[in-house]
Amino acid sequence: ADSAIVDAITAIGSDPLRAQSLPEMLQTCAELLINHLDASLAQVWLQQSKAPTLVLTGCAGVCGHKSSEHLAFPVEPSLLNRIALEQTAYVSNNLLSDPHLTNIGWASAEKLLAFVGQPLVLNNEQRGVITIFARRPLNQLELQLLATAADTISASIESKLSTKQLQLTEDSQRDFFDTPVIGLHSVDANGVIIRVNQTELNMLGYSKEDFVGHPITDFHADKTVARTLLRRLSQNEVIRAFPARLLCKNGTIRHVLIDSDAVIIDGKFAYTRCFTRDITDSTVAHGHFERARQLFRAVFDQTFQFIGLLSLDGIVLDANQTALSVINAKLEDVLGRYFWETPWWSGTPGIAAELKAAITRAARGEVYRSELQYRNAAGQHLDVDFSLKPVRNDTGDVVLLLPEGRDITERKKLDRELLEKEARTHAIVDTAPDGIMTITTDGLIESANAPMHLIFGFKPGELIGLPAESLISALSDLKTGSKSDAQPTAQNLCGLRRETAGRKKDGSPVPVEVSLSELQLSDSYVFIAIVADISERLRSQRLQAQLASLVESCQDPIYGTTLDGIITSWNPAAEQLYGYSSSEMIGKSIKMTIPPDRLHELAETNAISDTTRNIHNIETTRLTSHGTLIDVALTTSPIRVDNEIIGISTIVR
Repeated sequence: ADSAIVDAITAIGSDPLRAQSLPEMLQTCAELLINHLDASLAQVWLQQSKAPTLVLTGCAGVCGHKSSEHLAFPVEPSLLNRIALEQTAYVSNNLLSDPHLTNIGWASAEKLLAFVGQPLVLNNEQRGVITIFARRPLNQLELQLLATAADTISASIESKLSTKQLQLTEDSQRDFFDTPVIGLHSVDANGVIIRVNQTELNMLGYSKEDFVGHPITDFHADKTVARTLLRRLSQNEVIRAFPARLLCKNGTIRHVLIDSDAVIIDGKFAYTRCFTRDITDSTVAHGHFERARQLFRAVFDQTFQFIGLLSLDGIVLDANQTALSVINAKLEDVLGRYFWETPWWSGTPGIAAELKAAITRAARGEVYRSELQYRNAAGQHLDVDFSLKPVRNDTGDVVLLLPEGRDITERKKLDRELLEKEARTHAIVDTAPDGIMTITTDGLIESANAPMHLIFGFKPGELIGLPAESLISALSDLKTGSKSDAQPTAQNLCGLRRETAGRKKDGSPVPVEVSLSELQLSDSYVFIAIVADISERLRSQRLQAQLASLVESCQDPIYGTTLDGIITSWNPAAEQLYGYSSSEMIGKSIKMTIPPDRLHELAETNAISDTTRNIHNIETTRLTSHGTLIDVALTTSPIRVDNEIIGISTIVR
């Protein structure tokens, strides 16, 4: 049907048709539309110049000739006038339910379903209306082609009127020349412009001084076209609808159709009469349509997705290059085949039944989506996110099926790796000795490991969603809601370790040490808190403080050394006995207090302490700060940490 309309358009624009009178030409146009388009009735209504009325000038189809008794227009007359006045097409693919239908009986008897009213317009001037009745709905492409046919008929009407005007007298011709209906200019035998009307000047943006007196070739984008026109006109040839591109003053180009003939005086070419019709809008629209079609195909073929078209019973109608390349096939290798029998699904168990069911559902208007496996050219079975969608026409009926696929093999591999990494991370976090939790900017616990639940007496998972401040009141400032609000908090808390009080599930206190840091995500951020239960450490510190106090207050001299004899502690009684202050002795060797002939006792003491848990007693002599020898009794014992001896403790009497 599309090709037939193109043939009709070609015939309408032909020279033989233009040679007929206007009524004959419009009658022939109606017959061409019937003969080349699967339509039932075609009518051409012509606008009268002296009154805003439409007169039926051409008619063909079920009504027969214009004199047929069924000539009465079966659509409300005001609709016809509205199409003409608003210069807007009217389309109805459900004629019997259309409120503008006035002769329902006639339309029903003729089984008419569709109606198109297309205005005949040229340069925003209304010339008439074409009406088409059909027994089937008309698709979008047919409507576009009918619009092109209407433009061609408008151009033919205009050309016919132009030719008629050329036959007027010089006075009438001058009046017509100056009337701003269509662009008009005259060129002399040398190709120089001698006259132009305001319409053409307005169209191109020039003043009369810019245009008249200049070679016509200066205003043609294609100089060869201008010279061809002059040559043919000089041979007294009549030019009809000759396409050309004219240069505007602002540098843009107007697409025009030129109708022209030559005025011959005394047998010589005197000047031309050139009518210029601006068809830029339709030319640009056609160019946009063609570019859009090419762009669609380019996108269709070059997209990363697998895309195709299926009939309602699953026959492959089209497939893009992306889908074909994975199976190393050409389009003809899959066209006309059932989708489930194509190489994409070869060797995949159970896939045929799955695809048949999906096609049945999509044909009913449902959208199907599932993760399937397909086979590539190398025979590998890969993962695909597959969907099948219904394609509907203007009336909502499903007419085609659109299969789409996205290769997700790599994504699924990465997902598996991510899950494994997350599992390893959770295992590491859950086996960490300290509690770890993440906190949102709302101050809520987002995640928490097992030690965190254990520290605060919660069962696994119970901490999620609780306010962090319910566990540790010092974290109350994190409840900010925005990063800018949290900035002072981040500066004060992040990166620091602080001891604070926590609260268990049962309300009992627990001393903790909190380390807070900030983690920036792609579009947000969270806080990470590492929490250690320091109950045992505090008890140990209290015990150490008590022991240190006892040592400091003891009347006997007591000091501690490393296994190498370096002094680590020196109580006041030792200061009084030996005459050395603690600042003088700590970090020095105990050998300072041992006479040279007694140095072997140090090694013996270390050896004994290293092999036994018993206390070692010895009576010996030691040196004071003044070099005086004093008799002393030493009681030594090992200092152990986690059953490891790290030093020697000595009591002196």
